[in-house]
Amino acid sequence: MGLLSDFAIDVEDLEFLEAILADACNELKISPDHHGFVTRVVDLRSQGHSREEIFRTLRVEFASIADHRQDYAP
Repeated sequence: MGLLSDFAIDVEDLEFLEAILADACNELKISPDHHGFVTRVVDLRSQGHSREEIFRTLRVEFASIADHRQDYAP
């Protein structure tokens, strides 16, 4: 399968990732389209991190983006 085999995700894992992405986007007030966000979530999950560990990491790595946006809110 070549490179496509690197992207094989089972349905349960996909549902888990979707839930984390939705919750993290709401909490951090960041778009899932933000550069590197989805990739980082998938990467953390592939490393075996739990939901709580993923959220903790995302808060640290992406919270400054959310804070920056609030500083410039109209």
